[in-house]
This record gives sequence, structure tokens and C-alpha cells, in this order.
Amino acid sequence: MASATQALEALQNPDYFQTEVIIVQSDLDHLIAKSGGGACPSAAATIAMQTLRVMNGLPPHSIPHKFVLKAFREYPQLLDSRVSNKLFVDLLKFYERGLEGSTLSVTIESALSSLYVADLNGLRIADGTTDVMRSDVVR
Repeated sequence: MASATQALEALQNPDYFQTEVIIVQSDLDHLIAKSGGGACPSAAATIAMQTLRVMNGLPPHSIPHKFVLKAFREYPQLLDSRVSNKLFVDLLKFYERGLEGSTLSVTIESALSSLYVADLNGLRIADGTTDVMRSDVVR
């Protein structure tokens, strides 16, 4: 099993895989509404899936753009709005399908001042110095 660093290094090495297996945000930005938040969450979730596949000894998807397009069909709101923490967790859970039997557990930490804290329904941690909303999401 590879570490996250080893997996990301392998994914970025053009000699390691015969096709481009990392999706960059600019590949997808033209699909997102101008008023939206851009394609960063979709690209990040795809990179996470590819990294987790390599970490688990699986080859990366050879055509990750197809997986992104499936996600856009399942979650069309990715195309026209900013992505909340909840939607990003849903997107990661969608990509769990590509992990071939592995289960994904997601932890989100957000500043209490975040617009998306209400999405989490999580535990507020107040230790005098930490201003964080934390939520573990297991589905």
C-alpha cells in the first residue's frame, strides 16, 4: 500500500501511466456557470479518488473525465452553484464507487464563521484557542 505522497507523486509522473489521470480545474471550469464557484471541488474530489485508488493498490481510472461527467449528472448543482460541505461530502461518497469495495469516512473541519458550518450538524470544539466545527461523516 502506497502512502498519499507516493500515490500523488506516481499520479503526477507522466512516465508512470500512459494517459493523463489527474484532472485539473481548468479542464472543467468551462462547464461551470459563471456565477458558480468554479470546478475546484470536482477536480479535488477526482484527485482524491485517484489517490485513494493508488494507495489501495488499484490502478487509477484511465479516463477520469468520464467519472466527473457522471458526477455532474448525479449532482447537477455542481454545475451552477458554490459547493457546500454537505455537497462535497456527497460527492466524495459518490466517488467511493470507484474505490472497488473500500469504504470512505470523511471528516470536515470548518471555522465557526464559515457560511457552511450549518451543513455539518457536528460538534463544536471550544478550547479557548480552537474555533472549529468538526464532523465525522460515515455513510
